[in-house]
Amino acid sequence: MQPGLALPDYRILGLSFGTKTETLSTGTYSRLILEMKFARSAGKVIMNAYMPALALVLVSFVPLALVNATKSSTGNDLLRVLFSALVFLAGIAHAGRHFMSPANISYLNTLDCYLLVANFTSFLALASVSAVALFSCPKTGDRPRWAELVDGGARLVLPAFFLGYNVLHLIGIYNAI
Repeated sequence: MQPGLALPDYRILGLSFGTKTETLSTGTYSRLILEMKFARSAGKVIMNAYMPALALVLVSFVPLALVNATKSSTGNDLLRVLFSALVFLAGIAHAGRHFMSPANISYLNTLDCYLLVANFTSFLALASVSAVALFSCPKTGDRPRWAELVDGGARLVLPAFFLGYNVLHLIGIYNAI
């Protein structure tokens, strides 16, 4: 084997050759066996799946940080909801591209879990922004007390949740290597 032999997504760790004799109903046959051991290159997976998902979740926190500058918040609330919805749809499209690849048809892997948690976090951000906008008074911009609590809580809990999940996910990947 040539040193440094590699494929675009994999490194070839080793090759082994052998023969095996099989007896079937039609006779005895000799088979040639080639065993290749691969290691997946993580760079492509990180750049094509993890980084866009992470960026989408971080961008989904932007509407949580948009604070009403005026008492009339109808336009600002609508902007927050539309922005959150677009980010959530972009996350669904990104995850859908991953889930439709032929290699992921029959099993669930850590990347699938990561994309599901990322989209769930974006959905929670959209839901909290939408709930606050739905129950805001369009004329005065006043909100019920619970809507203020949801808005403030989402600003703290969702980033903390996603940060904690990322830490646990990376620890799990590190321990699996």
